Amino acid sequence: VSILSFLSKFLEKVILAQLNLYLSSNSLLGEGQSGYRSDHSVETLLISMFDNGLQAMDEGDVVAVLLLDMSTAFDMVGHERLLEDLCGDFFIHEQTLKW
Repeated sequence: VSILSFLSKFLEKVILAQLNLYLSSNSLLGEGQSGYRSDHSVETLLISMFDNGLQAMDEGDVVAVLLLDMSTAFDMVGHERLLEDLCGDFFIHEQTLKW
């Protein structure tokens, strides 16, 4: 049983690496995307937001920040909708998703 868990985790990491490579090399991730990317973290996102806010204030603009807890947002997305978006927006072949 434990070997299956190991293989499952290993395969998940391989797939994640391939998917990240595909998304990055095809510029399919937004610049503000920090999750699941190497050399990106909450800290880099906060520094970027803080810098953008300071630049805007230097130019005399008003800055407002709205923080939302999106921790359960992915639980609300239907499986079929997610697959459709992966095919349509990220050009992931349907056969790949079936695998």
